[in-house]
Amino acid sequence: MTIEKHHSITLDEIVAYEFRCGNPSCGARMMIIAATGASVPGRCPQCGHTWLESSSPEAEAAEKALKQLLQAFANVVRLKRFLGCELYLQLRSSKEGENAERN
Repeated sequence: MTIEKHHSITLDEIVAYEFRCGNPSCGARMMIIAATGASVPGRCPQCGHTWLESSSPEAEAAEKALKQLLQAFANVVRLKRFLGCELYLQLRSSKEGENAERN
């Protein structure tokens, strides 16, 4: 028998966005309160590693998509009373995450 465990949240349950530095020797974290807007840090506050860059069309597209995603979350929360439905994000349980990483 398989037991699956899922967690669902609504967008208004997101209280902050956590950014983690991609520099392997750093790994610093920075949290931005979701209600304050979608300001994405361009560099790591600890080591200065570039988080957002416009060095290629793909990098520009990724930066734009991230900013649009965070802004869209804020807009949906602000305007959800005009929708006839509510959006839930389904999260993988930690056990499922461990299994996915092993495969």
